[in-house]
Amino acid sequence: MNVSASYRLLLLGSVAALPLLIYAADSASPFYDYRAESPGTVHKITVNDLPTPNATPSGVASPEPEQRPASATLKTLPGFKVSLFASGLDNPRELRAAPNGDVFLAEMDQGEIKVFRGLTKDGKPEQSETFATGLRQPFGIAFYPPGSNPEWVYIGDTDSVLRFPYRNGDVKPRGQAETIVKEIFPGAQNATCSAKIWSRITPRMCRTMDFTAGRGTTSGDITIRD
Repeated sequence: MNVSASYRLLLLGSVAALPLLIYAADSASPFYDYRAESPGTVHKITVNDLPTPNATPSGVASPEPEQRPASATLKTLPGFKVSLFASGLDNPRELRAAPNGDVFLAEMDQGEIKVFRGLTKDGKPEQSETFATGLRQPFGIAFYPPGSNPEWVYIGDTDSVLRFPYRNGDVKPRGQAETIVKEIFPGAQNATCSAKIWSRITPRMCRTMDFTAGRGTTSGDITIRD
């Protein structure tokens, strides 16, 4: 292929891609790319904006991790600043703040629950501890009962729900884990089980755990009575 033909193909490809770029950058369009993203900007997509079912082929476009440039920073709203809180983690997912201010983190690939306490002048934790180990890709974290003095930490594992005895300020469990739900769904493989617990006023306290499970699982409510 000669140079002239190569330039013609490049020009044709650029012209063909131009409508897509304009569509993505058009503020009137509900769909957008990174160039239309900024702190405080709201994009509303309604059902009518979506294509009809099966109108387009299904595809997977998972991101590939890249090393963060040393000078890269996150933008936020005026008057706010984003700084790095913790690093060196292996697939961190869910964050939950305990009533006393400790930050609990589900580190999925390590099968651990971490606890971060305090804040240095540089915005880093003053203390880091491992609360629980040996879990199967944990995700959801919830404290029960609601309020300032929880007695349990509930963990949504990939295929089960566990709880650890807990009091404010604990960085280690007070005892062995109890299995509350042995098997959420047979063959569960996707670790996206988030746990939310609340109390219902009944003659006997009724604990309800609402969970949303991922691919290969299901969704619903689990009700446990004392």
